[in-house]
Amino acid sequence: MKNYKNSPRFFNILVVFIFVVLLDACSSGEEGGGTQTPDADLIAMTFNIRIGAGTIEYTLNPYYNMLPSDLRNLPNIDQIIDDNLPAIVESIQSVNPDIIGLQEVNGDSQAAALASALGMNYEFTAHNGNPNSRSGLALLTPYDIVSIDTRVISLNIDTGNERRIQIITLDIDGRMVTVINLHIDFRLDDGSSELNIATAIDDFNADIALGDYNATPSEPVLAPIKDRMIDTTTALGLPELMTSPGRNKQIDYIFIENNIFTPVSGGLFPSQYRWVVSDHNAVYAGLNFR
Repeated sequence: MKNYKNSPRFFNILVVFIFVVLLDACSSGEEGGGTQTPDADLIAMTFNIRIGAGTIEYTLNPYYNMLPSDLRNLPNIDQIIDDNLPAIVESIQSVNPDIIGLQEVNGDSQAAALASALGMNYEFTAHNGNPNSRSGLALLTPYDIVSIDTRVISLNIDTGNERRIQIITLDIDGRMVTVINLHIDFRLDDGSSELNIATAIDDFNADIALGDYNATPSEPVLAPIKDRMIDTTTALGLPELMTSPGRNKQIDYIFIENNIFTPVSGGLFPSQYRWVVSDHNAVYAGLNFR
């Protein structure tokens, strides 16, 4: 388990933390906003933060360090990311989640900075095994992290892009809850990633599998997940949530083990953050233990 205070950036983000604390980020009466059920046992959230680059034009690639030098067309990307960090923290705090699965995280240092601002523990997992990856996974929580495993779910032969998942067990007031955090490669649509995730759900007896699935609700590739878990959006009777405004679709989900949890609330984070702090909208679900 990593504690944010161990990060060398801890003192550098104090200004960010103070800024966020002073904001009234915990109130929201809007549709799809912050939790409406204070009696929920816990709140889970999934959020693809696009490395903190906001919604800058897609023609300006924020992942510039993955490109040849002559294609790095955003030399000020680090400043853009730093400037956007308070808004990301504020948007997360608007829902006050207990489990946060983040995708497209800008390395361990960004995960540590976000955890520090939120006062949480964290674990970062890099795709391709590169600790400096600008497209990793991070799970943040105020609860104790008991164990972490990772598993490769895909390798794109054409791009060399490897994708991993996090399998993290938390101690939630004496209950062991296993969470899978994931980001499926949108270039691979043969269903193999989903099958590998389903195998991990079985192998680790996962209770929650959240993340960017890069598939719409009706796509058959999600069937292995739906055979094992329930989608909180569907269980709550909500309409399809626009988690990817650029595609006008829902591709981000929180799947839960139906014998462990009952969803009691859910939706998108408040409207003032949608299509502003990232090119994805965060999804949350209030869950009660059965």
